[in-house]
Amino acid sequence: MTLKTSKNSLILAIFLILVTLIFPLLSFARVFIVDKNHPQASDNNPGTENLPFKTISRAVRNLRPGDIVLIKAGVYRESVTIKAKGTREKPIIIKAYPGDEGKVIIKGSEIFRNWKQIPGTNIWFIPWKYKLNPHYPKRWKDFGPYAKRCELVFVNGKPLRQVLTKKDLKLWTFYVDDHNKKLFISLPPRIFLSNPVIEVSIRQRGIVVKGRYLIIKGIAVMQVANHHPNGAFSVVGENIILENCRAEWNNLDGFYVIGKNFYIIKCIASHNGRCGITASIHNSIIAKCITNYNSWRFGPVCHAGGIKIVGGGPSNNLIITHISIGNNDPGIWFDYGCRNNRVNRSLISENVFTGIIIEASSENNFIVNNIIFKNKVWKKHPQKTGAGIIVRESSNVWIVYNTIYKNQRYGIVIAGGKRKIYYTNKDVINQKIFIINNIISDNKIAGLAFWVWDESATASALLSHKSDFNLWWPKNKWIEIPSSKAFWRKTILK
Repeated sequence: MTLKTSKNSLILAIFLILVTLIFPLLSFARVFIVDKNHPQASDNNPGTENLPFKTISRAVRNLRPGDIVLIKAGVYRESVTIKAKGTREKPIIIKAYPGDEGKVIIKGSEIFRNWKQIPGTNIWFIPWKYKLNPHYPKRWKDFGPYAKRCELVFVNGKPLRQVLTKKDLKLWTFYVDDHNKKLFISLPPRIFLSNPVIEVSIRQRGIVVKGRYLIIKGIAVMQVANHHPNGAFSVVGENIILENCRAEWNNLDGFYVIGKNFYIIKCIASHNGRCGITASIHNSIIAKCITNYNSWRFGPVCHAGGIKIVGGGPSNNLIITHISIGNNDPGIWFDYGCRNNRVNRSLISENVFTGIIIEASSENNFIVNNIIFKNKVWKKHPQKTGAGIIVRESSNVWIVYNTIYKNQRYGIVIAGGKRKIYYTNKDVINQKIFIINNIISDNKIAGLAFWVWDESATASALLSHKSDFNLWWPKNKWIEIPSSKAFWRKTILK
């Protein structure tokens, strides 16, 4: 045997070994293409580049570990349910086709035409056969025209404001007449002359995901009339990546996430009726996301704002490089039994009631190296707050290296008495709150305020707090200590 022959035999042997190792992986990996705008698109197709599926729902049916679904740009008016389980070695990938990131949009609305004008008015109507049930809890208060309804109407992408009676119709509003089964809108006549796109939400689910080892990238969900408690983008499972996804202009929560080992990266939740992101999660990361201008329907009130982390004692989560601006409730809210969570390097501004709140939580939650400013009062709330940070009936909270300034009332508020955490059946009070190395400046009433009672107002609880190495400015507004029992007094933190 010559040297050349021996060398060729060795190369062939190596090649055969590699094929043997790789082929099992390749043999189970399938790639499906969705392109609703392709002239040959059909759900009866095999889902190839030349013969793609028409709907996302068809493509995600019966997925196996290692499968890849690529979705081309388009508006997909459908509800999508994904039930799939990948593995660590072979996750299932569902994402926008390369170059179409952000252009794959699932909408809960349909385009309605053939509007009839009421003569001599700016009012048009169509027959309305849909009855959308919001499933709101009876204990939820009625906060006016948006409450306890879930209809949505958009004209050329602009939302109309809902009113509850026909006589309240004004320009850029709509009204659903359940009795006569009609939907009315009021628009300037010039708008109709331009042949507008009028979208009305009729679906109450956007994307529903259940599974593990999934990667979902580059998909937007909009205009879903989702009911309580579901998000427009609902995800339950573990080891799931959501990247470059959006939830915008939906009825209630944008994202609703339950499980562990989530990576929510560069996602946007904006203009959703309740929370931008609601999460009951463990060992998860929310990084480089944006939650702006949420809670227009139900805020400020319980369970609203930019992000709310609640349910099942959420633990070991990191929110980092986050932006939360202009929400009609807290920018970030940890509630009931949250443990070992951290907010780091984030910008929290112009939210109603407070920028960040940690409530009824007992173990090592950290607010570190954030910029928290210009958060607003809630005029109808008895305490109004307007604080950068509120710690309410929580212990072992670390507030470190933050810049907290120009909030409408306070920099930091420590409030409450005693609360039972029903997940653990344990009581928690305000104690061991550490305020270290912060810049706390130009907050209108005080840099630090205590509104405490019962066990949170005892000497042992108050002396357990520590504040050191902070820059307080101006000095005469360092601290305010109101008591719920009838008197106010001001002092300087020593």
